[in-house]
Parts: sequence; C-alpha cells; structure tokens
Amino acid sequence: MKRHNEVAKLLARYLVERGFRVTSEPRLRTAGRVKVPDIVATNGESKSALVLEVAICNSTDIINSRYTDKLVKYDTVEVRECVALEASGLTAGAVEVLPVVVNFRGAISPVSRQRLRMAGLTDDELTWLEVKT
Repeated sequence: MKRHNEVAKLLARYLVERGFRVTSEPRLRTAGRVKVPDIVATNGESKSALVLEVAICNSTDIINSRYTDKLVKYDTVEVRECVALEASGLTAGAVEVLPVVVNFRGAISPVSRQRLRMAGLTDDELTWLEVKT
C-alpha cells in the first residue's frame, strides 16, 4: 500500500505542475455504486480530465491483465459522465481513463508509460517514478 500511495502522490504532483486540478480518491456515484479512483485530474484550459488508477502487481506476467482490469472497471460511460458533470464544462468524451500499473521492481507497464507520456509527463519524470518507488 505504501508504494501505491507514493506512486499516486508523485503522479498528482506532476499533474499539478502541468496545470491540472487534482482530486485524490474522489467518490464517483454511478448507477447505485460508488467508485473511488486514485486521482481525477481536470484541466480547465484544455477542457480535459484524467482518471488515474494505480495498481502495483507482484509479477511482470500479470502487468497487462491488471491494466485491463482497471480499464474495465473505470473506463465506462457512467464514470466519464460523472467526472464531466463534476468538472462542469467538460463532455464525457474529454475524460480519459489511465490505469498506471507498476510491477514489484518499479517498472511501469509499457501501455501506462506511453499514455502518461501522452498526458505530458516526461521520460525523466517516469524514470524518477520508477526509481522512487
């Protein structure tokens, strides 16, 4: 749990540095259920939002399945609409769900790494995230 929280905290800091407003562990009410992603980051300037869910896994073998599990859980129309509604001024299409999966050695999954780069994080920041955790 400590590593998970360190990764989430560092990601939140990087996103704030890029102008995102970050909310940690928001409670999203969807179809009678409450989902609590690790981070929801909104950017009023770009009119976009990111839903980040961190997962630390014990084995490199399951890194892709953990990514898919998080995507299935959070990349739903309901979650996107909930985030868009709470951010006001966003459409559900402007909300991106980004699972961040890290293995026990600190390596970020290739898909997570690529999508974090697309969100604006640098290679140096991603390397620091791996080393720090």
